[in-house]
Amino acid sequence: MIKYTNCADLHVHTTASDGAYTLDKVALMARDAGLEIIAVTDHDNVSALEGEQSVHGVEVVPGVELSAELEGREVHILGYYLDIANAQLAQTLATLREKRRDRMKGILEKLSGLNVTIDTESVTDTDEDASVGRLHVAELLINHGYASNVYEAFRDYLGPYGKAYVPKTRLSVIEAITLVHSAGGAAVLAHPGSFFTIEEVRTFVEKGLDGVEAYYPAHSPLDTDKWAALARENGLVTTAGSDFHGRGNETPIGAVRMARDGVELLHARSKRYGAGRLP
Repeated sequence: MIKYTNCADLHVHTTASDGAYTLDKVALMARDAGLEIIAVTDHDNVSALEGEQSVHGVEVVPGVELSAELEGREVHILGYYLDIANAQLAQTLATLREKRRDRMKGILEKLSGLNVTIDTESVTDTDEDASVGRLHVAELLINHGYASNVYEAFRDYLGPYGKAYVPKTRLSVIEAITLVHSAGGAAVLAHPGSFFTIEEVRTFVEKGLDGVEAYYPAHSPLDTDKWAALARENGLVTTAGSDFHGRGNETPIGAVRMARDGVELLHARSKRYGAGRLP
């Protein structure tokens, strides 16, 4: 019997949101990196999936990444094994993408008021089904010499203290978890790092949270140990993901991985909400 170890990266983005590559290219990169499973978790968008279960021999878990809010802080909720044809999911994601476009217009207007000249058409003329985000603008700021890297772009312009910051429309944590469950998926807290207390995440568990992304490139060993322990103590699935976007000198796909049996635990968790594997 084949023994699968560290073969899955459950946090990957494509051009359907702020990733640099299509699903086809991402799957090729995943295969070349020795991955057997990836989860496509685009922001507010499932259009890259189109029912695909396997691409270039790589199993594709249908997912999404949602932005929620807790007392003014952003909370990212990952949904896995979703029924991407679910009507409530489709309607909510369409609304969130429209709000994203409104936000981008506000950011671009502020940048214009700062005499920052960038090629805005590459953001405003994207497909209406795509999820535009601040990374798109950050890349333009870098290309036009207004920032040296993504960190500077967010520090000076796009982050909460930046000169062109515009707040984002977000769901509540319970709304995000409920939306994932309504589409038959399992809800996982993304990259909690040191942003939340154990007590706060326990309230997410009470709201139906299914897992925690304990293994993440930016996590310290202390972060990983803390969240893995919380998952064990609360019966949650522990997940791992690179948060791959393919932009700049970031963490490569597959840099953070998990075993197949952990993915199967996540799938089993999702089955309680009715989706299960795609046929």
